Amino acid sequence: MNALRLLLVCCALWAAQAMGQDAQRTADAERELGAVQKRIRALGEEITETRGKQDAVLGELNKVEQRIAVTQTELRRLADARDAQQKQVDATRVEREQAAAALKAQQALLGKQMRAAFLMGDRAHTRMLMQQDDAQRVSRLMTYFERLNLARSEQIAVIDAQTRSLREIEARYLDEQQRLDQLSIEQRQVLDGLEVTRESRNQVITQLESQIRDRGTALKQLERDERDLQALLESLRDLLSDIPLNLGNDPPFAQLRGRLPPPVKGRVLAGFGQNKGGTQIKWKGQWIAAPAGTAIRAVAPGRVAFVGWLNRYGLMVILEHQGDHYTLYGHQDAADVRLGEWVQTGATLGRAGTSGGHRQSGVYFEIRNGRTAVDPVRWLQR
Repeated sequence: MNALRLLLVCCALWAAQAMGQDAQRTADAERELGAVQKRIRALGEEITETRGKQDAVLGELNKVEQRIAVTQTELRRLADARDAQQKQVDATRVEREQAAAALKAQQALLGKQMRAAFLMGDRAHTRMLMQQDDAQRVSRLMTYFERLNLARSEQIAVIDAQTRSLREIEARYLDEQQRLDQLSIEQRQVLDGLEVTRESRNQVITQLESQIRDRGTALKQLERDERDLQALLESLRDLLSDIPLNLGNDPPFAQLRGRLPPPVKGRVLAGFGQNKGGTQIKWKGQWIAAPAGTAIRAVAPGRVAFVGWLNRYGLMVILEHQGDHYTLYGHQDAADVRLGEWVQTGATLGRAGTSGGHRQSGVYFEIRNGRTAVDPVRWLQR
């Protein structure tokens, strides 16, 4: 028995030590991931800032589009808050109507009791005693009168409580309605500001379009865009190489070839391998048309490796997958994920838009195996 007790104690100590080591490893991994996240953010900002210095118009475009994204996020927050407040107002309105109906019913019942008492007169008890010879009958009637008076008192107490409750509900309803009205005003103000910012963006895009009308200038711009994206991806590979992916039971990315759902459903505006802007530079992915605000879905499980702006690609989310694979989602108006977050297939990454200086709303989608861009058509479901 002593040997068994000793064995159990040793097992418990070993388990506690293992749990402590696991907790320490988890904490170390989280700290390391946090440090990497800061470096990735700095990397994205550096690339954007460098291009902004090279081209003032692009720099201004990035600033304007970032303001738009922040405003879109605030609008969604306000819309969600307003929807929740509207539900609360509606629920309180129903509660108020039910309380008013119950109060009315109680008042009607009390009215009947009062009317019955009135018809019997002020000295009903005395008359009853004087007119009745049967003691048992008198006793039953007295009991009836006592119960009637008690019920009437209870009815008055119930009505009093319901009246107070109704007043409280009325006050709460008024406060909730005022909160709803305030949210509506804030939403309107943010929308007005968004319209002004979008007008500024249109002016910047007009400048950008006139600037790259020349084919030589357009070629230089596109070459810089390609270099920026390539530099970003190579830096991400280096920064994330020592942080293992949380694969769980998810199948390897390579096994999903031909089975990936599209990030959005829409017409392909530009396909892999087509020429960009009349130059010899090829598209490395797909530009898919989608109404502004359409949810962009993850095509496979992965870790969010980047959330930020890249010139002409706009607001971009990059997912890292097993086997040195990456999926890229650009031209977003707003992102719904955080750097380092693990997402599953179908998770909403952001919203389709026009960021990157485009007038056509949609999403830019690309798949990379290491440094090499691959044709999405071969990977997506047919």
